[in-house]
Amino acid sequence: MKFNSLFINFLCLSLVVACNTGPYLKTNAVDAFDLPLDASLNIDVDRDIPAKVDPIFVDFIKLAVKQNLSDRGNLISDEANLIISISLSSDEFIRDEGHYYRYPFYYRSPYDFDRIRSIDEFYLRISIFDKEADQTLWTGLTRWRPGSMFEPSNIDKAENLVGLILETI
Repeated sequence: MKFNSLFINFLCLSLVVACNTGPYLKTNAVDAFDLPLDASLNIDVDRDIPAKVDPIFVDFIKLAVKQNLSDRGNLISDEANLIISISLSSDEFIRDEGHYYRYPFYYRSPYDFDRIRSIDEFYLRISIFDKEADQTLWTGLTRWRPGSMFEPSNIDKAENLVGLILETI
């Protein structure tokens, strides 16, 4: 009986750990940079975005950055020394899906030995750049795939994604 309860507890814990997913997040800062609460910031969006990136997502991300920084007490100004730089890019990689199929006929279709699939990934980089010092002070990078829960397809999801990045400042 004790083995059964231990096994069930292990399965429940494994399920909770497997379902608790977070986005890819990588940050870096110069000399333990800490953004002052009343800093004046300028937001700059790199408009050289790939064709695969939806421009509406870029606008959602820009609004989310403005909202997040305004809620912290920062001022958004065009004459500010600190620049928030937002850049997006995309990448594509190919996955061999032959390992999913073990039988010569899978769901009444013949086994395809050359079954491959291309997967798009999108990257968002938010950086804080000091114009006077000509130096990047802080940077954060994340990625998502189309259809994932981290895709900024509406303003709420964009605020969630941007919040995860900017809370590390």
